[in-house]
Amino acid sequence: MTLPVDLWGQIAGSFLVSQALAAATGLIIAYYSARVIYNLHFHPLSKYPGPRLVAATDLWWAYASTSGKYPWIIEGVLANMAILSVLLLMSSFSLSQRQQKSKNLELFVQVGYDAPDTGDNGISGEPDPIKHREIARKLAPAFSTRNFKAKEATVHKYIDVFVNKMREVGDGTQGAELQRWADWLALDLSADMTYGREVGQMRDMMDSVLLSSTLKLNLFLTMSQVTRKFRLFTALTYLTIPPSVWLAMSKLLKMNAQDVKMRIERRGKTEHLD
Repeated sequence: MTLPVDLWGQIAGSFLVSQALAAATGLIIAYYSARVIYNLHFHPLSKYPGPRLVAATDLWWAYASTSGKYPWIIEGVLANMAILSVLLLMSSFSLSQRQQKSKNLELFVQVGYDAPDTGDNGISGEPDPIKHREIARKLAPAFSTRNFKAKEATVHKYIDVFVNKMREVGDGTQGAELQRWADWLALDLSADMTYGREVGQMRDMMDSVLLSSTLKLNLFLTMSQVTRKFRLFTALTYLTIPPSVWLAMSKLLKMNAQDVKMRIERRGKTEHLD
C-alpha cells in the first residue's frame, strides 16, 4: 500500500517544521545558557560582589525597571551589600575613569539600553569624548550669562501665572492637582524658551495634544528600553502605543513642522532669546 504523494508532502513538511522549531529552541537555550555562564564567570564585573541572580540574567533588571520601584529596589540591594564592597566599586570606577582620560577628554561610558537609539545620543548619552565636547561647545551659548538674563523675564512670567493660578484654583472646593499643573508649567515654559511657542495650558487649564500624547507613551518608553536587552521582543514594544497616539501622530508631526517654520520666519524678531 502506497501513500498519496500529497500526504507524503504533508508529513515531510510537518517533520521539517518540527525540526526547525526544535533547532531554534535549542539555539535559544544554548545562547542564554552561555550568557549566564559568561555573566557569572567571565564578565569584567563578575569579580564584584552582588546578588548572583542579578548578575546572571537581565530578567531581574527588566522586572525592576517596570515595577515602578526601581530606585528603592536598587537601594535595597545596596543596603544588603557590605559597605566595603560599595567603596570598592566606587574606587575602581574612579580609577578606571582616570585611566580612560586622553588629552583631557573623558570617556563617557554609556550602557546601550539607556542611551537613545536614534544615532544622536545628545549631551548626556554621547560616549565619544570628541563628539561630546563638540556638542557641549554648541550648547554653551544657551547657558551663558547673557542668555540667562534674556530669559529671566519669561521665567518670571510663567512662574507668576502658576502662582496666581494656584491661589485661584487652590482656594476652590476641589483644589489643584499639583502634578497636572506642574506638567502644564513645565511644557508651557519649555516651549516658549525653546522656540518661542506659547502653548497656553495653564491659561486654558487643559492638556495640549502634545502633552496628552506624551504622557500616554510612558509604557512605550519603558518597554523600548527594556527590549533593547531582549531584541527578540523589540517589535512588540509598538503594541504598547495607544491607538489615540497613532491617530494623533500625523497631527503632531504637522504641528511641529509648522512651529519650526514659523520660528524660522521670526528669526531676529522674537521677544527673547531661545
